[in-house]
Amino acid sequence: VGCDADGEVAPETAPMPPGYDLIDAKSILHKAQNLINEFSTDTDLGIFMEAKRLLFKALELEPDNDRIYSALGRLYTSAKFSDLVVKDLGGKRAVRKKVFAMYEAALRINPNNAMAYEGLGQYYLAENPRKALAQFMKGYELDPDWRIYYMIGVCYYELEKYDWSEEIFTRVSRQARAQGDRNTSVAAN
Repeated sequence: VGCDADGEVAPETAPMPPGYDLIDAKSILHKAQNLINEFSTDTDLGIFMEAKRLLFKALELEPDNDRIYSALGRLYTSAKFSDLVVKDLGGKRAVRKKVFAMYEAALRINPNNAMAYEGLGQYYLAENPRKALAQFMKGYELDPDWRIYYMIGVCYYELEKYDWSEEIFTRVSRQARAQGDRNTSVAAN
């Protein structure tokens, strides 16, 4: 670390404090999304709380950012799989209210937010595949992403429309291979 004649640390060589890169909503959202991905596989209350803290900090900086509300909706949707987090948030009904409040806020700001429709579809999937299908269809109409299309196939499978789901899974598999997406292994059920 360089110093000037008075022993002061030169600004260009000063060590960066922890979290220095979290100075704008975009970088905070990116960090929070990484935590949400981690939380999805390791439902640890600490990870949840840190992601939530970061997202609310991002909202302070950009209160009209629909992507932040969508990320909060995704975080709360993931929370329903953690008994500890559900308890901390006040129960399943409270989690459900938070999920819908976040996605509704995102859609009020941007009615064309495909992520919000996809998130609502994810939330509905276990309890009501027909409602989930409607949300995924809206999301896919706005953003014809293969991941949303795949979820449409999952809905059809849950609704016992096996021919339709198999056709979708086959198309998605071909598309993923054509794009070279190695993170996708789509099996026709």
